[in-house]
Amino acid sequence: MYMKIDSISDNREFTAFPELQKMSDEELQTEYLKGDNIHISTSKASAAKRLLDIREQQKQTKAIVNIRKVTEQLDESNKELSVISDSLKYFKKNWLPKQPWWLRILSFILVTLIVAYMVNMFAAWTTYKLGW
Repeated sequence: MYMKIDSISDNREFTAFPELQKMSDEELQTEYLKGDNIHISTSKASAAKRLLDIREQQKQTKAIVNIRKVTEQLDESNKELSVISDSLKYFKKNWLPKQPWWLRILSFILVTLIVAYMVNMFAAWTTYKLGW
């Protein structure tokens, strides 16, 4: 009277066609396009369509995770760049107008070199983190 648990797993929709799991997406698409009894949920074509849908959802989920990672990294870099930008605005507003022109030019060159070095370090760090 009681069914074994092993026999229940044999009745599942994908275990009826184990060869579908081994097929590529193109082969599954051809199987689906054949359309043998597509309206019957236990048919091979219907199982191929569901398997294609599942694989597509997995790809979309993976893409969403990657987009979230990139967005978080861009947010972090934006915070770092805004700190640099704010400090440069402060020096431009409060310190530079009170100095002689030769000191302003010298400080501009020095700050440009420092910012270039920081951007280079940030680019190297980003490249390291992304694994490029």
